[in-house]
Amino acid sequence: MNKFIIIVFLLIASFKLVNAAELTVKLRDGTFVVRQLDVNTQKINFTIGESRDMSINDPRNIVEIAGLENFPKLRELWFWAVPFISDFNFLRRLDTLEVLVFQDIRFNNIDFIYDLVSLRKLIFQGCRVNKTIDASRLPNLEYFEFTNSQLTEFPLRVVERRNISTINIAFNNIRDISSIENMEILIIAHRNPIRITGNQNIITYDGSSFFYAVPKRYRRFVR
Repeated sequence: MNKFIIIVFLLIASFKLVNAAELTVKLRDGTFVVRQLDVNTQKINFTIGESRDMSINDPRNIVEIAGLENFPKLRELWFWAVPFISDFNFLRRLDTLEVLVFQDIRFNNIDFIYDLVSLRKLIFQGCRVNKTIDASRLPNLEYFEFTNSQLTEFPLRVVERRNISTINIAFNNIRDISSIENMEILIIAHRNPIRITGNQNIITYDGSSFFYAVPKRYRRFVR
């Protein structure tokens, strides 16, 4: 009986090992946190609070991340306040990624996003980016958000609509959206000093909340 129990235990342990993959994080003090996660993991958060599940007390101390490519079913990534990561090129190989959320990050270079061929939702909140993003190089993009970032220029170059249904530029200082206003795209321009055009696809509501102006399927991103 005891032999049977030991064999079952070893089989379970082996199964767990086979179905796990390593994610490694380097912190500011030079230490490394290595965490084994289910190889079928579809969502990983590097955000305050939720990162505690990875034994990281504060994601703001992260300087490097390695091993995300070990999760072939990874669909969604959140980065919230990781100011010491200056290079996000480690994301380039994540060709299954569909949702990418950045909060309070300053980027040196944004070109890595063009290798994310499956990307459908791209969100920047309180971020700094040094160039306009070219939507033609993100063929599956359907929702784009760049909010709370003190922008004065429209952040997305759109030549043709393709799959884009909603662009959220709330809480900025953008005045001119003429490059996009005649396309059949919902533009949420809450708290921007843009000229009112009468286009029903442009929402410029200036009340205290715009949560319900955002299509229901994207409300989980509203900050």
